Amino acid sequence: MARQMNPPDENSNRDPQLRAVAERQLADNPQEMPPASSAEEMLHELQVQQIELEMQNETLRRSQIELAASRDRYAELYDCLPIGYLTLDSHGMIAEINLTCAAMLGLERKRLLRRRLASFVIPSDHDIWTQHFLNIKKRNEGDSVELSLRRSNGLVFQARLDCVPEFAGQHAGSAGVGAGDTAIRVAMSDISEKAPEKQSNQNFRAIFERSPIGIGIAGTDRRYRMVNPAMCRMLGYSETELLGMKFTDVTHPDDVRLNVWNVEGLDAGEASHFAMEKRYIRKDGEIVWVSLNVVAVKGDNGRESYTVGLAEDITARKQAEEQRLTDAREQRDTLVREVHHRIKNNLQSVAGLLQRELGQFLELDPRLEAAISQVNAIAVVHGLQSVSPDEAINLCESIKSICASVANLSQRPVLFRLENEQAAPCPVRVATNEAVSMALVINELVLNAVKHSPPDGAAPIVSLGVSGKGAQLRIRNAPAKTPAFNIDTGKGLGTGLRLVRSLLPGAGAQLTYHLDDENLLLTRLNLTAPLLMTPDSPP
Repeated sequence: MARQMNPPDENSNRDPQLRAVAERQLADNPQEMPPASSAEEMLHELQVQQIELEMQNETLRRSQIELAASRDRYAELYDCLPIGYLTLDSHGMIAEINLTCAAMLGLERKRLLRRRLASFVIPSDHDIWTQHFLNIKKRNEGDSVELSLRRSNGLVFQARLDCVPEFAGQHAGSAGVGAGDTAIRVAMSDISEKAPEKQSNQNFRAIFERSPIGIGIAGTDRRYRMVNPAMCRMLGYSETELLGMKFTDVTHPDDVRLNVWNVEGLDAGEASHFAMEKRYIRKDGEIVWVSLNVVAVKGDNGRESYTVGLAEDITARKQAEEQRLTDAREQRDTLVREVHHRIKNNLQSVAGLLQRELGQFLELDPRLEAAISQVNAIAVVHGLQSVSPDEAINLCESIKSICASVANLSQRPVLFRLENEQAAPCPVRVATNEAVSMALVINELVLNAVKHSPPDGAAPIVSLGVSGKGAQLRIRNAPAKTPAFNIDTGKGLGTGLRLVRSLLPGAGAQLTYHLDDENLLLTRLNLTAPLLMTPDSPP
């Protein structure tokens, strides 16, 4: 038995709200109805459906109008945006482009469609664009690139292209892109005005990174903000280590004060730049000499914002200069020593000739003996200076030589004694500018002691005592008669002592005379700085 088929319920897909509205409209506009029957019910239903259809048509018409208006607004917005927009297919062909982008390229929109964007890229940037386009498709993620594009009139402009892939793997066609194809949305910006600034920044970065001269940029707190590789190599620190350090942290202590003083001058506006030679201390402790030029960079408020320092390594030059100075000093010292040696020899020759030729008359005229003794004393000085690197003479050696010279000239013994010789090897020296005068003073004192001692008496004793800060020369002799002179006032002085008094330096020397308990004349000559030099004193 065949199954009875029920017709589908045509009311099942109808909008109940729409039907309710239709029922109300039909009730508000009643029509003359035939007697109630099944035909009448069918007619009523048809009228309701008619009203529903009319309402659906009205809704659809309004939607179409709104859609068209929205499409027009989108098209207007798309075309009038200040940034160029275009869509490329998987082959790089222009599938869609707005008016702004068309104006950038200098062609009508219709002439740009189905044209490769690569045709506008200048030849030198072709490889950059090709690689960028392939990367976008391969990675399926957005990226940007900056290129030089050529307009239809031949003018070149700098453009930034922000590219985003769309529709990858989807089966839908859009804007000239086939179903299943990959579209690439591109936002194009003209950056020609920013290109010079960018090029300037690139040039600065290239100079900064590749410069063989160390470059350090420091803030007002004196801390490094930027350092280039040459600066890092020069100081032996990594960039990370130097950033945050103050320039004073790597400056030689002896140069910090001058460096800071110069920078403070920049801070106060007293100067816009300065130059100096200074020393850095490398991380390994080595000293690096640099020629430093620093300029202050001011902000919009006119106040210093940071300083830029250019440091050129001049260590090799400084070492060469030091070597030249050393060589010059050695040559000078050699020449001076030779001169002193020759002067000493000549003076000794003169003294020897005088002593030999006038020897028989010396006792008749003591002035000749004094003159020869003085020549010998000066010869002693030049002899000692000929072996001294700084021309300062050893006090002990000079006294010993003078005593020997006086003894030889007078043919009478003179005893020299160095006190505490084992403990104190007599390291003191007489300053260069006082060497000759002190030799003459000591010579006169020893010669006077010999001349005024009885011929048959004890030999004069010359002793030298050295302390940490000075020395004392003592001459002890038996006077032929009690001396009647005053060294301080000059009263009663003979020729020799007048010479002594005139040659004694105003500072560093004190001479006294008195008779000791044994009625012997004791002459004391106390010597201190600046007349004397210790081993650590400068020449």
